[in-house]
Amino acid sequence: MSEPVARASFSELFIWAASRRQIFNIALQALGLASSFVVLGALSVHQFGLYQLILAAVAIAGAFTSGLFDDVVTNEIGQSLAEGRPESAKRLFRQFFIVKIFLALAVAAILFFGADLVARYYDRDIAGYIRLASVLAFIGPLRAAESLFFRSVRSFVAFGVETLQEVIRMAALGAFWFWGSLDLTGVLAAGVIAALCALAYTSFFFIREYRRRFGAISAESGQPLVGIVRGYGRWVFLRYGATRALKGSDVWIVRVFLSTEAVAFYALAINLIAFVQSVIPTNILGILLPWEIQNPERRGRIYRRMVKYGVFFGAAVGAGASIAVPLLIGLLFPKYMPAMPVFLYMLITLPFFAVYKFQKSFLIALREQKVLALRRISEELLSIAVLALFLPLFGLYAAVIAYVVLYGWRVTFFTLYLNRHHPDLRAPLSEIFSFNEDDRLLLSRIIREFLRPGQWAKRILLKS
Repeated sequence: MSEPVARASFSELFIWAASRRQIFNIALQALGLASSFVVLGALSVHQFGLYQLILAAVAIAGAFTSGLFDDVVTNEIGQSLAEGRPESAKRLFRQFFIVKIFLALAVAAILFFGADLVARYYDRDIAGYIRLASVLAFIGPLRAAESLFFRSVRSFVAFGVETLQEVIRMAALGAFWFWGSLDLTGVLAAGVIAALCALAYTSFFFIREYRRRFGAISAESGQPLVGIVRGYGRWVFLRYGATRALKGSDVWIVRVFLSTEAVAFYALAINLIAFVQSVIPTNILGILLPWEIQNPERRGRIYRRMVKYGVFFGAAVGAGASIAVPLLIGLLFPKYMPAMPVFLYMLITLPFFAVYKFQKSFLIALREQKVLALRRISEELLSIAVLALFLPLFGLYAAVIAYVVLYGWRVTFFTLYLNRHHPDLRAPLSEIFSFNEDDRLLLSRIIREFLRPGQWAKRILLKS
């Protein structure tokens, strides 16, 4: 993004970035929905369940690289730049990027060569699929490192990469269908092809932006990454290491207590919820907040607005999804209608999801890694316990119980901590459920931003 970004106010930049992301998201969700329908139509229920198990295996293998220290390093680089210390920011990023490359290679190798072990205990045919998917375990950390750089310097040049990736994936799925080979192998191959093309796209902008931001700056000496690890690394490892190793284990728990077909229904409900959650613009705050967090008055005002708008936006999105999604699934894929009651009940968590994501951004910016780790540990244990306890009793409705319990726990845990340790970060209920002149003006600005596609396109071409 160009220099005018540095002179924009927080609300102006948030609205501009959020509206841009949402426009890309509209295209992304439409394409994602279309490609999901193609996959659902091409695979049997059993194959779709197997597909989800393979993706879960990739997620488990990549748990120690995907997200490990990402938000911490992003916050530190952003605050270093905000304080006028670009040489420190450059040194930290370079160290982190090198670590990411080595970890990505190690994880991909473990997944590739460990495929036979998984096949031995589940299905001998799954080994080849896992080896093909292991490429994704290498691409993911590299893309994450480049994305971290863009977020840290408040650059939005690669905002559309997910949309581009879905376009390529859809084209690859169409090509495999045309050639008559759209089976599980074709679906996985389409994902790998799209991921490789997306990596090439982001790498082009990454190299260009890195040279522009850091090319003329000499990195400072020292080991800032080592300092971060020593400072609160144990909490980060607990949060993203031991606990994220359990990420993806939920589908295997469903498989143990129910069936592979139940995995397919459960995965569809979870994917649809993730699809709806992505409509809520929660990611932009984490990009901008490190530049504002040192001002208690400003961060308090930002916090109250984010909580307020998160509640209402989450409720509005949930209401719309409760009507549109079941109609669409019933029309196109009636065989997956058993997943709809689970999905509909899960929608009640959307306001909690928005508030939790905003609170999490504040805690990251405040370097509160301990409370983030404690929440994560307790949540993982709670999730496994709830699923294991209620799956035999209530079937897939246990997933609803787990979702409501977890999001309720997240918001309660964070709210109590913030109220006690950061009194400026409070959002009274009377303020949340009110609508004043500032809200009206902000709403009108958001609407104007969405209704000016010409101006939006101009900004993409001239200011990215």
